[in-house]
Amino acid sequence: MKPTYEELESRLARSEAVIDAIRSGDIDAVIGQKDVAIVYLKESVREARSALQSSRDNFQTLFNNIDDLVFVLSKDFRIITYNQSALNQLSYLPDELHGKNFFEIHIHDLSDEFKLKFEEITHQNPLIYAIPLLTKDEKVIFVETKVTHGNLDDREVYFCISRDISERIQAEQTLQNQKILVENANTELLRINTELESAIMKANSMAFEAEIANAAKSRFVAHVSHELRTPLNGILGYTQILMLDKSLSDSQKTGIKTIHRSGELLLSIINDILDISKIEADKMSLEISDFYFLGFLNDIVMNIKGRLQNKKIIFITEFAPDIPDYIKGDQKRLTQVLLNLLGNAVKFVKQGKIIFNVSRNGHFIRFSVEDTGYGIPKDRLNDIFLPFVQIPNHQGEIKGTGLGLSISSKLVELMGGKLNVVSSEGIGSVFWFEIALEQSELKISKITFEYKNIIGYQGRPIKILIVDDIQENRSILKELLLPLGFEIQEAVSGREAVNSAEIFIPDLIIMDLIMPEMDGFIATKKIKDNPLTRKTPIIALSASVSEKIIMLCKAAGCDDFVSKPVNMDILLSRIKNFLNLSWVYKSDNTYMNMSLPDYFDLDSQYVFPDEQDMNELNRLAMEGDIKGILNWTHKIQSKYSGCDEFTRKIIFLADQFKINEIENILVEYKKNLII
Repeated sequence: MKPTYEELESRLARSEAVIDAIRSGDIDAVIGQKDVAIVYLKESVREARSALQSSRDNFQTLFNNIDDLVFVLSKDFRIITYNQSALNQLSYLPDELHGKNFFEIHIHDLSDEFKLKFEEITHQNPLIYAIPLLTKDEKVIFVETKVTHGNLDDREVYFCISRDISERIQAEQTLQNQKILVENANTELLRINTELESAIMKANSMAFEAEIANAAKSRFVAHVSHELRTPLNGILGYTQILMLDKSLSDSQKTGIKTIHRSGELLLSIINDILDISKIEADKMSLEISDFYFLGFLNDIVMNIKGRLQNKKIIFITEFAPDIPDYIKGDQKRLTQVLLNLLGNAVKFVKQGKIIFNVSRNGHFIRFSVEDTGYGIPKDRLNDIFLPFVQIPNHQGEIKGTGLGLSISSKLVELMGGKLNVVSSEGIGSVFWFEIALEQSELKISKITFEYKNIIGYQGRPIKILIVDDIQENRSILKELLLPLGFEIQEAVSGREAVNSAEIFIPDLIIMDLIMPEMDGFIATKKIKDNPLTRKTPIIALSASVSEKIIMLCKAAGCDDFVSKPVNMDILLSRIKNFLNLSWVYKSDNTYMNMSLPDYFDLDSQYVFPDEQDMNELNRLAMEGDIKGILNWTHKIQSKYSGCDEFTRKIIFLADQFKINEIENILVEYKKNLII
């Protein structure tokens, strides 16, 4: 029996409902032969299916968004599926990767042995390897891949997760390169250290040898100096004594003075060599003391004026009125520098002028020596302060050792200044320096005398013991001191000196240091240990003038040190100080017992200052202004040529604060004044 239209329509509606239910997952099955039966799912099953679908959706989302490259491979290594990161990083389109052999995107083929390892892969035993991959656009990325075995839709598959480690590989490569660089640097450093150690050992050996050589050189220089000073002591000693002999003719006196000047020049050369040796050994030091600055400058001027005889040179002094009267400094070294600079000016000026300027700049004193001489060639200016560099004078002659400027420069540096020079060839030169010289509060009278003017001393007889193993040295001192009234005894050795001192009980001992058997150091110590002679002053004499010798002298108990060749003025000055003597001088027509040099002869013909200058000097003398007298007298020296005799008289008396004598001598000179 055929169904009616209504029945067919009802069946169709139910069929469509079943289809929708199946599609939506609301039913699990449809059973029927003639009719349709619908089997509805339980609510729990429906929820499980919904959760499963949701889980699948979440996995797919996670799968596509993970940063690592994820592949699912078949057993024959074909790519079944992959995530979006794999496509992005390898630059492939989806259809280009699907079904592709996984190892085709590797740069290096994997060996069959390596591929066999895939069969051993499990979740508990994964395979991890790192290898570069080649992108579609032929870029290389390094990945570390982890492979595990699993199932997907009832199929055995390999899950491959590859992580881009390009930056890590690059960092490791950079680190490896740096490690190689460090290893290479360490190797090079080790090589350099080895060479440096070898160089240091060689340098130390050379330094040790140099030190030995320097010590040997120092001993040699000291020995040669001693050996040269010993005969020089005899030469200069006897020339000083012979110059006192009134029976000598003028030509004989001239010859003796020539010998004396030559001996002093030789002594100066010896001193220069010793000084440069001390400077090279860094053993040069300053001896600071208080001294009368104006008198010091006057001595410098007198020394240079003595060298200007028979020369067509005008010597001008410019001393600022505010320079201090008394200062603290190393008088010896300052003298050495100034005499060298002024002496060079005299040597290099044939005709012209020399200007010696001293000024004050705050705590600094500026010394300047300007000359109109030959000048220094521009290409030699940088060399003139080097040792043994010699510049020819205006006559093309080379004189001296070439040490003067080098020593002067070092001494100025030692005193805290710098020796400067400005020179133009054919025009002249200016040497100048500034050093800090502290003003002294002590009022030290500067009394200048020459030993040849002393004829004796006041008071009881004074006993002096002269100790020296060389007969000539003893004779020089004896011939100097006996005419002055001293009682002299001699000793030829240190041992004899110790015995003589105890018996003779001298007021003063002049002790040579270098003697056989017992030297002067031991003898001095023994004499100072004896209660009878403990307070006896001992002046050491030696041709060895090193700092070490002087220190040993002080340690032994010597009260003072005088170098050989002996300067008689210095020795008599020390004797006067230790024994508190008052010298008796030979008199001239006007003054008795005054330390006036022989050149003060009132009957000589002089060149005088004009009346205005004489009146100013007289005014200053009446006011007792010693400094004003000295400053004005120096101006007169610069202003007039030929009145040195007069100015020397005034300066000499002003140095001794003899105002009355200055007034008397001004009156005497004004009587003979020729205007």
